[in-house]
Amino acid sequence: MSSTNLIVWDLDDTLLDNVHDYSQPILDSISLIVQTLGRHAPHVKEIMRIEDDIDKGRIKEINPRTGEPYLFGMDRFPGSLVETYRFIAEEVGEEPIPEVESQLSNIGLTAFDPSRYAGNIKPGVLQVLQQVRDLGADQVLLTKGDQQVQENKLAAFEAAGLLTYFEETKIVPTKGAAEFLEVAAWAEAQSASGLAARVSIGNSYGSDIAPALEAGYIGIHVPVWNWEEIHMKDELRAAAEANDAVTIVDELVNVPEVLAEIL
Repeated sequence: MSSTNLIVWDLDDTLLDNVHDYSQPILDSISLIVQTLGRHAPHVKEIMRIEDDIDKGRIKEINPRTGEPYLFGMDRFPGSLVETYRFIAEEVGEEPIPEVESQLSNIGLTAFDPSRYAGNIKPGVLQVLQQVRDLGADQVLLTKGDQQVQENKLAAFEAAGLLTYFEETKIVPTKGAAEFLEVAAWAEAQSASGLAARVSIGNSYGSDIAPALEAGYIGIHVPVWNWEEIHMKDELRAAAEANDAVTIVDELVNVPEVLAEIL
């Protein structure tokens, strides 16, 4: 009996567009802040910078509602829009208006509107997953984020008939070597013949590839170069190219061909 080939897929920005969901709420919040503060409002570029700094800084801050770090939970982003307004208002000597804060929080929640997820599924995903299944590989979906948000995205995948291609789906608050090792242990326990290749496929080198390599996987990097990583594009691409265990694939539809050569 042949050993099992394990393929671990990332979800956000690999199989499902994600980052742009936050763009419109950010634009709407900036517009509200400018309307509210008028001549005291900073330049739009400065407001964007402040929001980005605040949102990134809150990832590891403790959420008073849960007593746990915000990480990528739903509470963080709406709260970051509110904190951006508060910071600017205080800097220019204005008292923050509770009604505006409430509006900003509601704007932030629109980033998680489940109705958008079906349209965010990348073209060709069905074909790619079918081709990988035809290679005889077991596919697992390992996605990082808020439990409810990711469940809504998985519901869109299920409605599109895509979840049937995965032997398992796992939602995790963080994605490091430990999570990849847990998936490998789970897959090995399901297989009577053990694991052969372990492959991680994702758009983020820092989240989907580097920790997987640490856990003994091969990496297939399908870069999207969204706003979160584009500033490190050259550095990350050089790291991928320098590692023999990583293959860069610029188009998702080309992944099965590369996998066929690896497995």
